[in-house]
Amino acid sequence: MLDIQEIAWGEHIGRSIAPVGELAGNTCACAWLGMDEHEEVYVVVDELATFGRMPQAMDHLVLGYMPRRIN
Repeated sequence: MLDIQEIAWGEHIGRSIAPVGELAGNTCACAWLGMDEHEEVYVVVDELATFGRMPQAMDHLVLGYMPRRIN
């Protein structure tokens, strides 16, 4: 199911973001993970951030790197 936030943020950056999963931190909060047509992985919440492109994005997720904010 496509989330309305993913559509809005995709329009903001001029890319199509498809949902690929969830990201849970040390709190009860949860964020959505999305990927665009260029294999870039995003965190979609109140703001948009990126872990970079695959396969490096997977390394960043597994190793606990913070995503880079996108304005």
